[in-house]
Amino acid sequence: MGPHPSGGLRGGLALTTEVACMFFGAVSGSSPATVVAIGGLMYPALKAKMYDRGFSVG
Repeated sequence: MGPHPSGGLRGGLALTTEVACMFFGAVSGSSPATVVAIGGLMYPALKAKMYDRGFSVG
């Protein structure tokens, strides 16, 4: 495996989630589709890294 995209940056998982949402939203053109697609994948990871629930779900 190569280096992690967030590179150990503080808040890297949150930043990675934000960038993924930005690109997916631009491609799909649908905010609800972005929430379902990216949120379903990233929420468990954010939860595992002990991010606050309010922060993780918006």
